[in-house]
Amino acid sequence: MKQLLHSALLLLLFNTVGQAQDMFFKEGQATYQTNARGHWMAGGGLTFIGVTGKAGRFVADHLWVGGELEHLSFFGTRYEAGVFARYYKGKGMLNGILGTGVTYGQFKGWTFDGPLPPAYRSVKLNALLGLELRLTERVSFEGVAKIGWLTAAQCVQFSPQGSLNVYLGR
Repeated sequence: MKQLLHSALLLLLFNTVGQAQDMFFKEGQATYQTNARGHWMAGGGLTFIGVTGKAGRFVADHLWVGGELEHLSFFGTRYEAGVFARYYKGKGMLNGILGTGVTYGQFKGWTFDGPLPPAYRSVKLNALLGLELRLTERVSFEGVAKIGWLTAAQCVQFSPQGSLNVYLGR
């Protein structure tokens, strides 16, 4: 009887471990599949005293291409719209992000000791580096540090961003 009880407990243990591994594998596979080729994703969130929104499609596994809008008002006001490409490195809960893009927008600087400079329009070349934290299979939070080169003003602009993204499927 004691051997039968030990055998039953051992069988239950192996079954539970097997189910947990199966669930983990399926979760990992599902997480990987959401940023697979052909899937759509949209996101929006906050910049430092501003907002951003973006949407796009994964044109290859882990490669997201799309459009974005951004408004920022910290030591200046800017409105931008453009296109981007982002590569998501990793298949787990925490993934790296590397990206580039081009935006066009209206920029106006602020000064504390004189008249406000006039607004101007410029193309901006962007690069970004960040992290994505998968909250669920379809929802993630990302934080990125974005830096851009304003071609008309020959200067650099920095934009820290946080956003909540939703994987929309095919």
